[in-house]
Amino acid sequence: MPEINLLQDAQIFRAALERKVAEFQADTLSAIEVGYDCDDQGWIYIHADRRPVHEADGDWTIEMEEEEIVAMEHWIEAREARYEGEVLSVRKIDGTAVALSALDDDELEHEENDELPAAIGEMIRSVLFEAKADGLFKPLTEKGPVQLGVEEYNGAWSWPRQEEQGSANLA
Repeated sequence: MPEINLLQDAQIFRAALERKVAEFQADTLSAIEVGYDCDDQGWIYIHADRRPVHEADGDWTIEMEEEEIVAMEHWIEAREARYEGEVLSVRKIDGTAVALSALDDDELEHEENDELPAAIGEMIRSVLFEAKADGLFKPLTEKGPVQLGVEEYNGAWSWPRQEEQGSANLA
């Protein structure tokens, strides 16, 4: 049974986040947006929104730079195994393990209820909360508020909800 260990992936993402925040420190930011894809390719992208006022408009998707992507190819390998009939074990960020059923090409509605994008999004959000608690974003907020946001590239999961923008997600 293939496995995705989001505890290990969280360590990879945290290291990348620390590197990116160090690069961002000279900039005025309105947001740090984290995009990811676990459907067509496996990656995480950390984007600095340098606009004076952040808008959750998906702008990060057009500014992606391939050399800045954190590769997570094992997500796609696991997804392909599911299409080949295998059950996927996912170790979530809270340490619990869930088994995700195989995916059927003929029944695409299974994908709409797939727990994998949510589990990955929750891992990313958890790392952001931990980084905030550790003071990682403190130097960035000296010039003004910085939004935090997470969005799956194909729209399967996002945080925060629209009504929470600007309040529940500040760095």
